[in-house]
Amino acid sequence: MAENNGKDHPANNLSMSGILDSVHFSVSNPRRITSLSDEVYEHILKEIVFPDDQDRLKIGGKITESMIAKDLQVSNGPVRDAISRLRREGWIITLHNRGSYIVDFTLPENSREIYRFRLSVEAGAFYTLAKNINDTQLKVLENLTIETKTSLERADFMAYRKADAQFHLTVIEMAGGHSLRELAAPKLLQWFAVSRFILKDMFNDDRSILSKPSSSHRDLYQLLADRNSTDAAELVSHHCSYVAGLLGIED
Repeated sequence: MAENNGKDHPANNLSMSGILDSVHFSVSNPRRITSLSDEVYEHILKEIVFPDDQDRLKIGGKITESMIAKDLQVSNGPVRDAISRLRREGWIITLHNRGSYIVDFTLPENSREIYRFRLSVEAGAFYTLAKNINDTQLKVLENLTIETKTSLERADFMAYRKADAQFHLTVIEMAGGHSLRELAAPKLLQWFAVSRFILKDMFNDDRSILSKPSSSHRDLYQLLADRNSTDAAELVSHHCSYVAGLLGIED
């Protein structure tokens, strides 16, 4: 059922209590009351960026209010709101008389734009954070660095990608607060949506290729701990360009 006494309610599989345990898509004030449209929004993002093996929402594929509402057993209202928000953030494009589609981030013109945005924001974030980082923040980043390494060692691709994304999102938030994270999160997560295709093949075939970005996390952490802002900004630039090179979109 989608309704109960005229009010929407999420199905059990819509609960966000554990689905985003590593990467938090909610970038607004964490004390806000989460609405059903927020939960639908996060569900769609998870399906795009961190899909399970069923891969229900495909990059470049069509998306409709009815398919999401049926899947989550909710009415169309909160789905419409979520899709509208995703459209504003650049995840979805609506074509006249053709419907709505998830943007194909793998197209070079799209992935190159995302890469340049990420490069600019992260270089500034690492530079700024290195000047002001405290011990509590360092401990958080240390734990994420360890999780990235151990997930790679135990061949847990999903855990690896989540820890990787959370490391970078956390640095951005530590450097510029919720406002910067809210601005940067869509583009950064779009980058992870692009890179998952090539990284998954590498993860299955030769995980040693991924050891370089994993080890650079440790180096980035150390530069932050040393308060070395210039080298931290330079290394994260190399970190971003390394994956861009694997994707064939480096400048």
